[in-house]
Amino acid sequence: MRVLIVYCHPSNNSFTHIVKESFIKGLEDAGYSYEVSDLYAEGFNPVMSEGEYIREGFYKQEEPVAEDVLHEQQKINRADVIVFIYPDFWTASPAMLEGWFQRVWTYGFAYGDKPSMKCLEKAMFLVTMGGSLNDDIRRVQLEAMKTVMVGDRIKNRAKTCEVYAFDQMTRGYGNDENREKRIVEFSRKAYDLAKTIGQKRLVEKEKLIKTERLILRKWTVQDAESLFMHAKDQEVGPIAGWPPHQDIEESREVISNVLNGKECYAICEKENNTAIGAIELKLNGYNDITEHDDECEMGFWLGKPFWGKGYMPEAAKALLKRGFEELGMTTIWCAYYDGNEKSKKAQQKMGFVYHHTIKDAPVPLLNETRTCHVNAMTKEQWEKN
Repeated sequence: MRVLIVYCHPSNNSFTHIVKESFIKGLEDAGYSYEVSDLYAEGFNPVMSEGEYIREGFYKQEEPVAEDVLHEQQKINRADVIVFIYPDFWTASPAMLEGWFQRVWTYGFAYGDKPSMKCLEKAMFLVTMGGSLNDDIRRVQLEAMKTVMVGDRIKNRAKTCEVYAFDQMTRGYGNDENREKRIVEFSRKAYDLAKTIGQKRLVEKEKLIKTERLILRKWTVQDAESLFMHAKDQEVGPIAGWPPHQDIEESREVISNVLNGKECYAICEKENNTAIGAIELKLNGYNDITEHDDECEMGFWLGKPFWGKGYMPEAAKALLKRGFEELGMTTIWCAYYDGNEKSKKAQQKMGFVYHHTIKDAPVPLLNETRTCHVNAMTKEQWEKN
């Protein structure tokens, strides 16, 4: 597999440069071939000429394309995966990269009736940020960037797309104490992403459930950052019976040891394939409700920024279909703790029916007991719905 890295940063004295070098080391250790378009080092011209505007604006495909642009397009078509590594400057990529897209995404190559650009196996964005994703505004800004980069610029030009943000990397502003630790942590993440880039693609092909807006796929250690971003929220875990995550390393361990069930899936938005929640059919031997092989328990949670979008009923509908039609289940159970009104309403929307209540149910991860309400759905009820 061949990887094209489009790297955009004006200085080697930067965390972004460390990310790029760590990523390349991962590719080399895994034996992947790669090319690098280092836009600043190579002096790429990001400024569109009047002639280029006329060609694009009036769809004149017969007009020639500049040699430097053709060179970039040839590198893209030699690659299987394209990876963009750059810093977040004022909620956008550097002007150099903006100009790269405007000049390289030409009519007849990236768009038009018969574009010559190949459909890549994967596109990946590694974005360094000064701000913290603990702040709502930073998460909103990141989602805006995903809309532009994934929803518009990549769109259907790659089979899958992944976005990873490395935050809290600015100097000063309270970051200095943990900055070196985060450099080590994020460098390892960039290395791991590169080393497993081909393996992850195979996993995604192996087990994938698609809905109108979502992808349900298996968890990988590369999801640790996005898992931590949501699982550290005090409003997400405790109400479901588990404590907030304390750091990314804990999230990585949870992926390896908890979110590894045979029917456990990361819930991802189609446009970016980033994990925003989890849903699982807990088979016999891995749940506390049933001992029958043809019954299982559904469990789920969703990151707070995605509440109220109808994502959970949409994901559950697809997994219920798999449970009843493909796994041969006759009954699927689902439960919620007293006071968790969001889960109660979600289960009602999914079609679950109240069955019984367990008082003083143990909640081992929080070392307490709670009242637990248990719902059920039979195959016959599901077929009627």
